[in-house]
Amino acid sequence: DTELKASDTELKASDTELMASDTELMALPQPSQNDHQQHPHGGFHLNDIPAYDLIINATSAGLNGELPVFPEALCHQQTFFYDMLYDIHQTTAFVAFAQQRGYPGTDGLGMLVEQAAAAFKLWQGVTPDTQAVMAQLRDL
Repeated sequence: DTELKASDTELKASDTELMASDTELMALPQPSQNDHQQHPHGGFHLNDIPAYDLIINATSAGLNGELPVFPEALCHQQTFFYDMLYDIHQTTAFVAFAQQRGYPGTDGLGMLVEQAAAAFKLWQGVTPDTQAVMAQLRDL
């Protein structure tokens, strides 16, 4: 057993795949042959977790063209992949991963532009045409 401490919460992991971001540590057990068998250390099995409708990459993995580690068992065909990172010149690794498997997804450029537009409106009283700004940025 490996004992981990995260935010004053003890986690025990055995036969697990560990995922860590800058702010949290999450242990995901490997799938078992018996879908609903109790994990011997009080955990859960991936087969007991429903697939997610949205998966957001908020890690720094993409800064190096890498993917965050996560089990694809958490996805269904309509799971939307959102990468907080953006690259105006190419598709991010996270969005490329999604698209190669037929999942819909996009990067964080829209969020950056929309947040800037909201701030501009607060200061200037004018809402910029964000679609035009995004098109210009993508064409750089």
